[in-house]
Order: sequence, then structure tokens, then C-alpha cells
Amino acid sequence: MKDNTSKNIGLELLIQQYKKKFETEENLNYYEYQDFVQAEKKYLDYVIDSSFDTCANA
Repeated sequence: MKDNTSKNIGLELLIQQYKKKFETEENLNYYEYQDFVQAEKKYLDYVIDSSFDTCANA
């Protein structure tokens, strides 16, 4: 039987967690939709890069 679960499930869960954290009322009210998507992407890039840098330096 083939396992259909993603090999990167941990990373996907981490991204979901950070997306929820970014979706605050302040951000939702501040940004237009397209700007929100771009800001969210930059935020995710920043926090994930920071997480990996922290782990690499440990």
C-alpha cells in the first residue's frame, strides 16, 4: 500500500501555524488582499528562515 501522506508534513504544519499567527485582526484590517498575500509570504519566509538558522546554530 502506498503512503499518500506528504513527506514534508512537519513543514506544512509549521507553515499553517505561522499563517494563523499572521492572520490577526490588525493585519486583516490593514492590508488589501493582494498586499496581505505578499506580506504573509514575506513573513513566512522570515520566520521559517529564522527557525532553520536557529536550529543550525544550536
